[in-house]
Amino acid sequence: MVLAVCLAVPVRAYAGDVSPEAQESARKTYQAGAQAYSEGRFKDAIDLFLEAARVAPNPAFAYNIGLAYEQLGDPDNALRWYRDYLRELPNAQDRGEIEPRIVAAEQRLRERGVQQVTIISTPDGATVTLDGKPVGVTPWTGELTPGRHRVALSLRDFADTDQTFELPSDHAVDIPITLTQATPQPVHTAAPAPASATPSDTASERGPIRSEHHVSPLTWAAFGVGAAGLGSALGFELARSSAVDSARNAPNNVDGKDDYDRAKSFETLGKVAFGVGAAFAVAGGVLLYLDLTSGGSDEGPKTAVACGGTGCGLTFKTKF
Repeated sequence: MVLAVCLAVPVRAYAGDVSPEAQESARKTYQAGAQAYSEGRFKDAIDLFLEAARVAPNPAFAYNIGLAYEQLGDPDNALRWYRDYLRELPNAQDRGEIEPRIVAAEQRLRERGVQQVTIISTPDGATVTLDGKPVGVTPWTGELTPGRHRVALSLRDFADTDQTFELPSDHAVDIPITLTQATPQPVHTAAPAPASATPSDTASERGPIRSEHHVSPLTWAAFGVGAAGLGSALGFELARSSAVDSARNAPNNVDGKDDYDRAKSFETLGKVAFGVGAAFAVAGGVLLYLDLTSGGSDEGPKTAVACGGTGCGLTFKTKF
């Protein structure tokens, strides 16, 4: 088996022109690989050929790598690189020599119950998912059991795509897929809010929210009597306390007894005043609740609760 002499002529570059320096570097690396191949160091030869192909791409390197893998007894990789060679150079003069090698490798895969497939995308670099499992990026080559399979491709800025294919048992296949540019998604913007509900329409700008309720005169009277009663109870309690102190400090029993009697009277009056005041205060609270929940009448005193941007307040209005 003869290695392809790939650098006797200018190297074919697929990713732009290759500089003379790169061509010279690839030539030397190739020569080292050819030397390793002749010495039976096929793994070293493969590494050197791969390095040369990285510096200066050329289909002949794929042929040489396929030869080295065949010598290593690796039909899977030998088939991969032979197929890559003919894919890149379909009119190769030695095609008649390569095709029998491909058929032999395919037969060995068939005996193992698998066959080779290559997923090719335009552009390449797409993530490959086979039968629901991510396996690599395009161009991707691997061995699968013959039969129906599903392949899905995804690449940024391109629409995701998937399709099924049938893998025969007797020969390898290529699955070429052209990706389509993704359609830019429209940017959805929120529709302008109605003028009455714009974000800047704050409570302070709209003015205070007012809620008016009418408080009846009876309610105010009940609160007045209640307050007077509670105030009187407090006054009687103070008087009782003073009378008790006087009784304790009285110079004789007669004066002390008079002070004690006055303290008892103040205590009784205080209890009565407290009871009356508490009763009227409770009654006023009940009446106020009824006024606020029923709305009251249009006449008479009114309370107004006003809330604005800085707080809330209570106002009182009445007619004279």
